[in-house]
Amino acid sequence: MALAALPLLAFSVWRVRGQPIPELWRGPLWLVGGLIAVGLLQLLSLPPALWTLLPGRGTIAADLVAAGLTPGWAPLSLSPQATQHSLIALLPGIAMFVAALQLSAQDRARLLWLLLLVGLASVLVGVVQVVQGEHSPLRFYEVTNPNPAVGFFANRNHMASLLVALMAVAAALAVDAAVTRPLPRWRLGGALAILLVLLVGDSLTQSRSGLLLLAPLAVGVAGMAWRAGLHRKLSRTTLIAVGLIAATLLALAFVVFNGAAERLTGGFSDELRFKAVGVILRAMGDYMPFGSGFGTFVPVYKMFETPAVMQNTYVNHAHDDWLEVILEGGIPVVALLVGFLIWWGRSGLALWRKAGGRDTLTRGAWLVTLVLLAHAFLDYPLRSPAIMCVFALACAMLVPSPPTGMTDPTLARN
Repeated sequence: MALAALPLLAFSVWRVRGQPIPELWRGPLWLVGGLIAVGLLQLLSLPPALWTLLPGRGTIAADLVAAGLTPGWAPLSLSPQATQHSLIALLPGIAMFVAALQLSAQDRARLLWLLLLVGLASVLVGVVQVVQGEHSPLRFYEVTNPNPAVGFFANRNHMASLLVALMAVAAALAVDAAVTRPLPRWRLGGALAILLVLLVGDSLTQSRSGLLLLAPLAVGVAGMAWRAGLHRKLSRTTLIAVGLIAATLLALAFVVFNGAAERLTGGFSDELRFKAVGVILRAMGDYMPFGSGFGTFVPVYKMFETPAVMQNTYVNHAHDDWLEVILEGGIPVVALLVGFLIWWGRSGLALWRKAGGRDTLTRGAWLVTLVLLAHAFLDYPLRSPAIMCVFALACAMLVPSPPTGMTDPTLARN
């Protein structure tokens, strides 16, 4: 399915052929290119005299010799096929990012509304799933959470991650409408209604992550409204009423999230995701500085797993994407992450320093990235193609829209 993004990527690259790349595009594009380059370098075959000296490879070479085999040429990645699949899986996000860079501000806003419609469809599917129970035909995956809403996903945490990110989008559209004069009532009412539906959908996932992520979301939305000057456009009575409604909604959300709240207050001491951190850190130490190769987490984790952390569950990811990608990519990926955080942090600082409502949607996009990056400490939401595309769009929105000459209505239609 990831290969379906190739036409969009090819078209987006073709559109800017022969044109100078805007300076503000270069930083993030270098980061994308660096990530691809790291993956490709992991696939290069190395002579046995070299790869057997790499950290973590000596044991593999010794096992080959013990089996009567002679170590031959091999790539840096422990599983070249998995690394190839990982690179292909990046295509939807890269295509979305490159395409969205070229969209005008108006087209980006239209795309946000389209995302909200997708979110509403996901909530509708989730409602039906909850009503019909674990045998609902709308549970599209065999391995899934059987009772809560999962929408179009297999994992309720990914559904919750998407909905909280889209709540940031809906809130940004609502604030943007509220500070616009004359007041576009249909936009304001529609955005607020969608925000409420998304909150209900989030509660149906019974996800602890979905509950925890509401805290940074609420702080971010309040800051977004303040920087947009909404407090100067509304009377004190209206502001108090809005604050009371927001507090009531958050309290209601905590009540509705009763299953998630019970699991949250029960603690995390028995959580495999936290017990596995020690295993991952040991593996990380053995494979530094080059990493084990993208997509190799599962076999590497099995090599370092101890009886103390073994359970009757399949560990398919680290449930901490920051640790997993560093284990697989080593120091080169750490450098890319540092570069991304510097770019992301500087973009956010510039946005939040400026007052006024013109940058409200961009602040909302930054809040989307904050929510997803925070969730990545507890799960792996960005490995889902749908959420990866939302993240890519949000990152592209942190870059100012291109000059008029570089935008074309045909790109928005395509």
